[in-house]
Amino acid sequence: MTGRKARLEFPKTLAAIEAAELDDTQHQWRIGDALIEEVGLPQSPGVNDGSTKDFERLAEELETRGYEKYSVDHLRDLRNTAAAFPAGERSPSIYWSIHSLAGSPQALAAAGRQANNERRRLTAKYMRTFNAIRARQQQGREAEQRLLEIDVRKARKALADAVQQMETASSYLKPHFDQLAPRQVKEVEQRAEQVIELAKQIRDGMQRLPLLSEAAE
Repeated sequence: MTGRKARLEFPKTLAAIEAAELDDTQHQWRIGDALIEEVGLPQSPGVNDGSTKDFERLAEELETRGYEKYSVDHLRDLRNTAAAFPAGERSPSIYWSIHSLAGSPQALAAAGRQANNERRRLTAKYMRTFNAIRARQQQGREAEQRLLEIDVRKARKALADAVQQMETASSYLKPHFDQLAPRQVKEVEQRAEQVIELAKQIRDGMQRLPLLSEAAE
């Protein structure tokens, strides 16, 4: 009963897996394409599309047929890799496992270029190292971005405080502009020039750093 149901649910996937036992060449792509057709394309992270239950039913049926290596995670990987690499993006000279590790045509191409520049073969080990380095670089960029956002918030608060203090200073001086002694005028002008110069430096720096300007908005 269960076997008939699974065959009706996933006939193309079962056929691709059965054919793989006779011809191992490129079988991962055929199975992945069948899974896309019968289970569906992967959804955005965090979206529950119900595919896990499909994979669980299929994995259980495959196990009863003796195909024990097709776990839920492996089936999902076959589907996701086939989806990430449409037919025109698959390189026959590169193992499926390396495509799977790369996760996207862009990452695979970047790793291939780097390996070629280093006169090394693009192996699964190389791809894992490449991924690890890129992950660390991404973490570094994200940490820098978080620090940038924190510093921008601090700068905005400091600037707001400075504006408030300048308004307070102005309110103190306005009633006495015509009574200030030359020495007092000079002292106020020097302080005002310092504030103006700092404001110019901030403005010029913001114009040179578009990212900072965007983060401050």
